[in-house]
Amino acid sequence: MEMYDRIGVFQPCPFCGELQRFVAETKDLDCLMYTYESLPKNWYSDEWGRKFRAEISVFKKFPKDKAADVWKNQAEWIEAAATIPDECIGKLNYVDVSARCVKCGKRFTGKIQIKDGMLFGQIVAEEVKDGS
Repeated sequence: MEMYDRIGVFQPCPFCGELQRFVAETKDLDCLMYTYESLPKNWYSDEWGRKFRAEISVFKKFPKDKAADVWKNQAEWIEAAATIPDECIGKLNYVDVSARCVKCGKRFTGKIQIKDGMLFGQIVAEEVKDGS
């Protein structure tokens, strides 16, 4: 059984243009079935990005959720989900991924940039394959 890490990316499909959350798979990281989240490309510049999120606390998802006690703010929590493993920092400039569009059904491969040890931006598509 092959194990992949997953990376969540919110972006339009490079083929049909449908805006959605892709869950791309990669073998370039730990391969321990972790789920990462790529930071939006405007994380540092947008008024609703890092600066805004640094002012908001982390909300509990269920009554005994301890996330609100662990993270200083939403920006720290979001950046933690984008941070790659220590042993990969400085060795990778991008990760190769594979994803599928739920609307048009096309599978594609591409790359997600790594910047300052974090997954950053959208999937840059390279090759399209037939769906299913």
